[in-house]
Amino acid sequence: MSDANTSDLLGHVLVQVEQLTRRAEASEAALRAERARSEQEVRDLAARNEQLLREQAARNEQVLQEQASRLRQATEEKEASLRKEFQALKTENQALRRVPAALKALESDVGALRDGCSQLWRQQRQPPQSEEQVRQRRKAELQAEKEFALASAGR
Repeated sequence: MSDANTSDLLGHVLVQVEQLTRRAEASEAALRAERARSEQEVRDLAARNEQLLREQAARNEQVLQEQASRLRQATEEKEASLRKEFQALKTENQALRRVPAALKALESDVGALRDGCSQLWRQQRQPPQSEEQVRQRRKAELQAEKEFALASAGR
């Protein structure tokens, strides 16, 4: 009986080993399938992340280009404004450089007028003159007015 028991026991052990082997093989197959699914998920996530990063990079590039365009336009407008202001200041500076000469000319004209007025005042205070003296005086006054007009126009 012991051989029969041993044989039964061995048969029973062999059945259990076969069952355990099948379970182990099934577990390994399930693990391989799970690993394959996990690896595919990782690849899918990596591809999705890469796509999202490309899309974000494209949006960032567009935003940067728009900002650069706005900055260029603002810079050009400011540059044009500064050029216009510089030209106005340059023109004003040139006009201011002519002021001293104009003041000297005005001082000269005022001096000539003062002399003419003084001479006219003295002449008017003198006793009446002959017709010849009046003509000469009038001729001198006309000559003085002509010289004054020429001096004023020469400025």
